[in-house]
Amino acid sequence: MKIIIDTHALLWLFSNDDKLSEKAGKLIKNRSNEVFVSIASFWEISIKLSLSKLVLDVPFALLFEESEKLDIKILDIQKVKDLGIHKIKNWKDDLKNYLEKYDF
Repeated sequence: MKIIIDTHALLWLFSNDDKLSEKAGKLIKNRSNEVFVSIASFWEISIKLSLSKLVLDVPFALLFEESEKLDIKILDIQKVKDLGIHKIKNWKDDLKNYLEKYDF
């Protein structure tokens, strides 16, 4: 299965936050799944860190290393655009239904 995680899921994963459901954590950590995150998530984190709106328990650079250890692929902006998510009709409804189905 291919999974795209957002900034919150990435942060919750690495901080072992209960906001990331056990089921979601297992899906992300399952090596048979392909997991992706946008480089924009790292930009968002760095901006929030620079504005003191976010505090990490680990150095920012470790997020990249930990992503690699879990085989989470970091997508550059062109690859995110190529996925065409923005072109999917009713993508918000589809996402909501998906999240409800998998209890995120």
